Amino acid sequence: MATRAATFSAKIRTLSDFHTRISSNQQPPSTAELLTTLRYFHQTLIGFLKELPPVPQSAFRSYSSTLSRVNLYPNLNYAGLYYGIANLLEVLPLIPSSHVAIADAIMDTIKALYFFLPRDIVEQLPYLMACQLGVFPAELNKKLVHLVCDCLIPFTITSDQEALYVPAILMLVLQHSSDPSLHTLLVESLLSVKEDVYEDLIVVLARGTSEARIATANLLFHYWPLLNPNILHRKPVQYRVQAWSVPTCQNRNCPDKDISVKRCYDPIICAQYGETAPPIALCKNCVETVEYEKKLKAVPICNPMATTDNVVCQNRGCGSTNRLAVGTCFAEDCIRPHQYIPLRLCQECFDALHTETVGKHMRHKGMTSVWGTSVERDMVEAVVKLLKETSGNLEGYESEGRRPKWLRQLEGGHTLGREIDKMADERRMLSRFGVWLLAALCPPVPQADPESIGYMMSMLFQWFATTALLPNDSMGAALEQLKSDFVADWINLAILNHYETFVEVLMPDPPQYAQVGGVWDKLCTKKEQMREGLGKLFAVMPYDVISLQTWNRIIPAWLQSICVDLDEEDWAELRILLW
Repeated sequence: MATRAATFSAKIRTLSDFHTRISSNQQPPSTAELLTTLRYFHQTLIGFLKELPPVPQSAFRSYSSTLSRVNLYPNLNYAGLYYGIANLLEVLPLIPSSHVAIADAIMDTIKALYFFLPRDIVEQLPYLMACQLGVFPAELNKKLVHLVCDCLIPFTITSDQEALYVPAILMLVLQHSSDPSLHTLLVESLLSVKEDVYEDLIVVLARGTSEARIATANLLFHYWPLLNPNILHRKPVQYRVQAWSVPTCQNRNCPDKDISVKRCYDPIICAQYGETAPPIALCKNCVETVEYEKKLKAVPICNPMATTDNVVCQNRGCGSTNRLAVGTCFAEDCIRPHQYIPLRLCQECFDALHTETVGKHMRHKGMTSVWGTSVERDMVEAVVKLLKETSGNLEGYESEGRRPKWLRQLEGGHTLGREIDKMADERRMLSRFGVWLLAALCPPVPQADPESIGYMMSMLFQWFATTALLPNDSMGAALEQLKSDFVADWINLAILNHYETFVEVLMPDPPQYAQVGGVWDKLCTKKEQMREGLGKLFAVMPYDVISLQTWNRIIPAWLQSICVDLDEEDWAELRILLW
């Protein structure tokens, strides 16, 4: 035992030495040295798993704080191995060759290691591995995401502790993986083990990158559809939701390599059939053999959901008069009769199927209003960021000679034809998701926070002004249609319930909460602020939301501000707007 511990510690020191030699570029180790060391750890850990005393399979599915691990395996420096691998990952891009083989060996070692780590370290694994997307070779993306989704996330997410790393993992996978099937794999893996995934996606919309925001918005509306015909029948633009694929049988001696139907978490079976740590995915024939010979029970794999926008209740015994689906259940009791596919349910079935269940089902449902909820702040920010996707990408168009539609109409409509648009279609249409979230979940009711309403309203007016620069093609027309279908009613309700906020947003010196988008996101002169503010004001006017009373309050303030805050030579630039 002492010899084994000494060898294990010596190999960890070797791993640390590799990090130093690679980072300093002084006699870097060869590929053979790296692979030999990593394979030693993999084989040693698999050997420990084979020698474990009888342990419930559930111990490998999810971390259990009640399981005493002290006497289960040798007391070695497993944390030191984790940090040695983490350091090696930092310098992996500096290794000149064999990235695929080295990265593959690292993933195999991590899968064999996770069971031996303490709680505070094992919770770092999903994020650590997700960070390797874009670092590991692209051909390993599928294996990497499956490692995170099939093994690490289910093991680390428990009911007694919040998983704060989930939005970061979502952001990394949605940004760095171009395979939409890996996006749905991650989301459905989270939905099967974690509550409030809806809120995690909202956080990505609010805080994530533009690339991650495109996938997130499409996935959010796919899994939590808003029950509005204009939204349900939307056409996808470039990004298409794609179902993930169930892995083939991982039994090395399986002759057919059919699609897997169950996972086995018994470490001896995993080592015997796949020379791997739990879990191992097995096809129907292999799992029947294992269950019969070894007298154990494997766990059914939760199959992919359909990619079509199925908003009708999928419960075969549904007798409701309103069969629109409002939620989804991932619990085995509900999905067993549905070929182990998560079940979309109407309100009546959603309630009826869960009134007398013995265990708590993992089920998900959208929301009707964000006001007063834990996601309120992030939802407001998400709406603003989605509206900014169109507005931010159109900045500078007017300086290139492009004129707003309302101004072109006033000038005689000579430039109303199709123009070349530099924006990618999906980026250009991303703001429609913001409009839908605004109209459906952020109603300007009296109890809504006035500053939040003003914040979104100011960005909405900026969106009005910049979308007026779009060409008159099908997508420009689609965004224009949103204004009459959704936005006009929202603004009118906001005027009814938050009139003073509406007026303040349109003033030449708006309050701090309304200083968002356009000139407020960059350094600019007072003249530029005034020009953009007037542009927003006049872009809103054709939609009959500014009454004579409001006009009489706003325009005097604007004229006074122009006279006081601008030099006389700057007035000429504003003349066309005020003419």
